[in-house]
Amino acid sequence: MLSLLIEWKRQEEGMARKAKRPPRVLEDQAEGSEGRPWGAKGERLNAIVVALYVGLVVLAGSASMAAAGAPDLSVGVLPLLFWLLANLLGEVLWLPAPKGRGYLSMANAANFATLLLLPAALAVLVTAVAGFLADLIFRRRAWYRALFNAGMCAVTVYVASEVFRRTGGSGA
Repeated sequence: MLSLLIEWKRQEEGMARKAKRPPRVLEDQAEGSEGRPWGAKGERLNAIVVALYVGLVVLAGSASMAAAGAPDLSVGVLPLLFWLLANLLGEVLWLPAPKGRGYLSMANAANFATLLLLPAALAVLVTAVAGFLADLIFRRRAWYRALFNAGMCAVTVYVASEVFRRTGGSGA
C-alpha cells in the first residue's frame, strides 16, 4: 500500500511540474514602478529575516525535544517502528476536503495517537522524524524546509503533551 501511495505522490508531483504556471511578477517589475533591481537591499534583508525565523523554529524544536527528556527506549523496537511508519503514512496521506477546497492531512490523527500512547519524549521524536523523512523522501523538499517542518512538529507535539499532562491526562 505504501508503494502505491509513493507512486501516486510522484505522479502528482510530475503533473504539477508539467503544468504551466504564469510568470511571477514582482512588485519592483510592475508597470509604472520605479523599482529596484532584483537582489536589492530590501530583498536581502527579507532573506535574512526568513533565515533567522527558520533557524529559531529549528532551535525551538530542538529545545522541545530536550525539554521532553531522553527517550525511553524500553518501549521496544517494534512499537517504535510501527508508530514511525504510522506517522510517516499519515504525513504522506492527504485526502480531499469535503467541499473540494483543499486537502486534509491524516498526520494529525497519527500524531495525536502517538502522543496518547507513547511517552512524551518518544512522541516528540517519532513525529518530528516522520515529518522530516516525509518531507525529504516523498515531498522532495529542501533540507531547510524539512528541518523547519520537523521543528514545528516537535514544538506542537511537545506543547500538546504538556497541556494534556497538566489537564489531567495520563499518557504512557
